[in-house]
Amino acid sequence: MARKRPRLFSFPREVELQHLATWAKDPDIRDAVTSIVDAFFEIARTKTLPSELLEVLTSACAHPHVQVRSLAAVRLSVATHYFPTALDAFQGLRQHPEAEVRQTLEALVPNTPLSKESRT
Repeated sequence: MARKRPRLFSFPREVELQHLATWAKDPDIRDAVTSIVDAFFEIARTKTLPSELLEVLTSACAHPHVQVRSLAAVRLSVATHYFPTALDAFQGLRQHPEAEVRQTLEALVPNTPLSKESRT
């Protein structure tokens, strides 16, 4: 039987950061990536989405660096399957004033519960 939603889990922090360090050379980008990884790790560990962790993901979804933005958007898209507030934030970002942010989120709609709504 196919899973109806992705698993809410995170790889060990060190493993993720080691992999991401291959492209996150700039200290500001590395800090943003570390914040995303840490936030998602905590979300997966506690199975909760406090507003401060949601803010980390949503802020990073609007980051000027495409890979940072994409990393955060993928994590947010997973959270939409578990937390209504994540789905609301995802929907809000689809209306973002910057086209690059909207495009990043639109590309991930098929990975969210919104894809089921568009098929019905």
